[in-house]
Amino acid sequence: MANWIVVCGLLRDELEFRLTLAQIAELRSEGLVDGVVLSTWLGETDTIPGLRAELSRTGIDLVESASPPPSTGNSWAQNKATYQGLAAVPEGANVFRMRTDRTAHLFKLFRPVLISGPPKATSYGRLRPIFKKKICAQAVAASVPFYAADFAYYGLREDLMKMVTFDGVFDVQFRGFGAEQRLWAGPFFKAFPRLARYFEHIDILALSNQVVRAVQAGRDLPNEIWALYAFSWANIWNNIHIVEMRGEGEHPVTPQRVLGSEPSWGVRIGTIASHYPVRLSTFNSPLGVKSLMDNALKRIDSNSAAATKAFQRIKWRGSAALAPYTDGLADRIVESEDPHQPTTLLVPFSVKRAEASSSNGAGFSETLNMAEFANALARNFDMELDERSLEIVREVVPRIRDGINMGWLYRDVAKRLLEQALEDGSNTTLAGNFYLRGAERGDVEAAGMFSQMAYEGMIADYDPAKLIRWAKTAAIKGDPRATHVMAKLFEEDRLPKDLVEDGRTYRKRLDAKEFEVAPLRLAQQA
Repeated sequence: MANWIVVCGLLRDELEFRLTLAQIAELRSEGLVDGVVLSTWLGETDTIPGLRAELSRTGIDLVESASPPPSTGNSWAQNKATYQGLAAVPEGANVFRMRTDRTAHLFKLFRPVLISGPPKATSYGRLRPIFKKKICAQAVAASVPFYAADFAYYGLREDLMKMVTFDGVFDVQFRGFGAEQRLWAGPFFKAFPRLARYFEHIDILALSNQVVRAVQAGRDLPNEIWALYAFSWANIWNNIHIVEMRGEGEHPVTPQRVLGSEPSWGVRIGTIASHYPVRLSTFNSPLGVKSLMDNALKRIDSNSAAATKAFQRIKWRGSAALAPYTDGLADRIVESEDPHQPTTLLVPFSVKRAEASSSNGAGFSETLNMAEFANALARNFDMELDERSLEIVREVVPRIRDGINMGWLYRDVAKRLLEQALEDGSNTTLAGNFYLRGAERGDVEAAGMFSQMAYEGMIADYDPAKLIRWAKTAAIKGDPRATHVMAKLFEEDRLPKDLVEDGRTYRKRLDAKEFEVAPLRLAQQA
């Protein structure tokens, strides 16, 4: 059995980092650790004079990588440092992953598992584990599903790799998930998609706050809540080993007592600070989890029949015991809310089903002639279209049904609008804006026309940055109008520094008469 230590993060506290290194050296001298990796950001090691050479001299591998962009709770930074560190560890090794700071006091706590190795993962009836070996954690929340301490944890390298996530879904689809919940919930959500669906709708911290307060006030919970917690606790039993041994209470652990009905072995009730104070129940001992699972099928509590039935279903049906999330289930969950608490369990979300079962909307031709279509054009281009302009749009747009792309359609509309405007001397801005839309949809000729019209002052209130952007883009692709504009902008010293050399090249080509572009108004008159 090989043990490796992966130390991750910024070197923000040199004192704590050196205390960590000193204890690692002691473990290596005892033969409990086979290798050490420091995973940090490029340049970070050089903030401590002589550290780079010291690490090499003391046999610590150094992994340096670029710092990722900011994220909620620095989640991406933590995951990247962990991933790069784990990647430097041999397959099949056990890994004690820890921070550079705030973990120097945890060596004693994890020492027994460093000696024995992580326990083998277990099965609760037909519910199979998602890891090969249990992940050893300091403590695990009981009232917030899949939320455990993340400063330090220990497990098989391949299992820890499953916990690494760069999934942006936690930022856009879930609520209340900090870095710790993302770390621990990620692999369970991938293993059980039905479980993830629950937390697309339930605020995970509000859930803890409401259920602990409800149980402490003597109110029972809906069956669906008990089923969700039973599933969470059974997965803790299968996959996580708690290394703390404290917080023992007076009674055997039961589902009601886990959530705070009265003091129990290895369970602690407290409050954490979030956007609001959150009541939290925590397993602080493996004995607490064992006692719960030993009593899961016993009706010790007078009102725990729902939890007992939930455990029975899990034992016999495994992951299939967790019911799909439905609107009816949501209504039942809301029943556990305390109206006097400021937190609500459900994330704001709504689905409005259509009254009609089949389409009865306006067809394509009817849509083009409706007032809503004219209003949509006016909003899109921030100007009213007269009847002649609307007629041009109505003539061209049906080509979309032939598969003609939007860039070409916008350009063809713009061309006809420009011809009309030059013929009757009206405003050419609308044509220019249609050319801009064509450019944004990838049409090179439209980009060239927009840049020439903007350069010649034929578009009111255009963004100068867009002139340069589309002139540059179309010139690169060989459009003569855009090339001409780039040459003229260089001549007038209007190009940013990074485009000056390109402009000089285009100016030389213009001087060499490789292309000729007449002003648009003169070209139309000719």
